[in-house]
Amino acid sequence: MQATLESRLEATKSQDPRPQYRELLRLLKERDPAQFDVLRQHYAREVEEALAKQDRDPLGLWLDYGLVLAEAMVGPGTAMEINDAGVAIPLEGSPKPGSLTLFLPEGRGSRALAVAVPATPTLAQEATLDLLVHGKVKFQPRDEPSSAA
Repeated sequence: MQATLESRLEATKSQDPRPQYRELLRLLKERDPAQFDVLRQHYAREVEEALAKQDRDPLGLWLDYGLVLAEAMVGPGTAMEINDAGVAIPLEGSPKPGSLTLFLPEGRGSRALAVAVPATPTLAQEATLDLLVHGKVKFQPRDEPSSAA
């Protein structure tokens, strides 16, 4: 019996990627309706059919679709898995459920896109998401020793 997406999300301690993918698709539909249609067809052919057959991991199907969507959004790039310490490792194969996987565009002017996010990212993974995906730089000043006058 095939696991449901919800049970796979829980078992792998992964965030549900669908809300983010829906937002990316909405943006793509506004920006490039023809490319949106290509992605919609890809979804129907690759994701819906496999989900109906129940012969593949539903979360894996969604994460693979996320890579296709990311490339459609920002162009060619490289998928990287970010380990618990924040070290980037080139992704080999499909994104692993429960991991942090980012798609880093080759061109300038586009931020990285999160393809897979753990339910509870480590501090290093959160910092990576903040910087590369959200464009945030958090600066926490060190306690400066008071100068005696």
